Amino acid sequence: MARGGDPEEIHLEETDTTFAIEWKGIYQIDGSAFIYADRDTARVTTVLGYPTEQIEQAAWQPLDLPLAK
Repeated sequence: MARGGDPEEIHLEETDTTFAIEWKGIYQIDGSAFIYADRDTARVTTVLGYPTEQIEQAAWQPLDLPLAK
Protein backbone atom coordinates (compact mmCIF):
# COMPACT_ATOMS: atom_id res chain seq x y z
CA MET A 1 0.00 0.00 0.00
CA ALA A 2 1.29 3.45 -0.90
CA ARG A 3 0.10 7.03 -1.15
CA GLY A 4 1.78 9.43 -3.55
CA GLY A 5 4.55 6.90 -4.10
CA ASP A 6 5.36 6.69 -0.38
CA PRO A 7 4.71 3.45 1.51
CA GLU A 8 1.83 3.51 3.98
CA GLU A 9 2.22 1.99 7.42
CA ILE A 10 -0.19 -0.93 7.68
CA HIS A 11 -0.90 -2.65 10.99
CA LEU A 12 -1.21 -6.45 10.82
CA GLU A 13 -2.26 -8.79 13.60
CA GLU A 14 -1.28 -12.43 13.15
CA THR A 15 -1.85 -15.67 15.02
CA ASP A 16 -0.85 -19.20 14.05
CA THR A 17 -4.08 -19.64 12.07
CA THR A 18 -5.38 -16.17 11.12
CA PHE A 19 -4.40 -12.62 10.31
CA ALA A 20 -6.18 -9.27 10.29
CA ILE A 21 -5.40 -6.01 8.53
CA GLU A 22 -6.22 -2.72 10.23
CA TRP A 23 -7.48 -0.62 7.33
CA LYS A 24 -7.21 3.17 7.57
CA GLY A 25 -10.68 3.69 6.18
CA ILE A 26 -13.95 2.20 5.09
CA TYR A 27 -14.44 0.92 1.56
CA GLN A 28 -17.84 0.65 -0.08
CA ILE A 29 -19.26 -0.14 -3.50
CA ASP A 30 -22.51 1.62 -4.37
CA GLY A 31 -23.56 0.70 -7.89
CA SER A 32 -20.83 1.99 -10.20
CA ALA A 33 -19.23 4.12 -7.46
CA PHE A 34 -16.24 2.98 -5.38
CA ILE A 35 -16.28 4.98 -2.13
CA TYR A 36 -13.51 5.40 0.44
CA ALA A 37 -13.94 7.19 3.78
CA ASP A 38 -10.73 7.93 5.73
CA ARG A 39 -11.12 7.19 9.47
CA ASP A 40 -8.60 9.85 10.58
CA THR A 41 -9.63 12.80 8.40
CA ALA A 42 -13.27 11.88 7.62
CA ARG A 43 -12.46 12.68 3.98
CA VAL A 44 -14.71 10.80 1.57
CA THR A 45 -13.55 10.02 -1.96
CA THR A 46 -15.84 8.64 -4.66
CA VAL A 47 -14.23 7.06 -7.70
CA LEU A 48 -16.21 6.37 -10.85
CA GLY A 49 -14.88 4.07 -13.55
CA TYR A 50 -13.61 1.28 -11.29
CA PRO A 51 -14.70 -2.21 -12.37
CA THR A 52 -17.08 -2.38 -9.39
CA GLU A 53 -19.21 -5.18 -10.83
CA GLN A 54 -16.18 -7.45 -11.19
CA ILE A 55 -14.94 -6.51 -7.71
CA GLU A 56 -18.31 -7.41 -6.18
CA GLN A 57 -18.43 -10.72 -8.06
CA ALA A 58 -14.91 -11.60 -6.92
CA ALA A 59 -15.72 -10.65 -3.31
CA TRP A 60 -18.55 -13.20 -3.22
CA GLN A 61 -16.58 -16.05 -4.80
CA PRO A 62 -15.50 -18.75 -2.36
CA LEU A 63 -11.75 -18.97 -1.93
CA ASP A 64 -10.22 -22.24 -3.04
CA LEU A 65 -7.50 -22.40 -0.40
CA PRO A 66 -5.73 -25.54 0.76
CA LEU A 67 -6.55 -26.62 4.29
CA ALA A 68 -3.79 -26.24 6.88
CA LYS A 69 -2.20 -29.51 7.94
